[in-house]
Amino acid sequence: MSYVFSTDSDRPAQYDPILGVSRHAFLADPQLQDSVIGRIEIMGEATGRLSLAFGDKHPEIP
Repeated sequence: MSYVFSTDSDRPAQYDPILGVSRHAFLADPQLQDSVIGRIEIMGEATGRLSLAFGDKHPEIP
């Protein structure tokens, strides 16, 4: 396996399942779609736990 590094971290691409995947390949891979959806769900749950004070300081975050 070759490693491709993402631009925003030093983690190998194996930890970034969408990096370098074409739209066609993404749409053809239900497991990859589930992985990405899971990450989005985790981010949504985490934003729901932000304090009101943090939200007041950062109105750009819904």
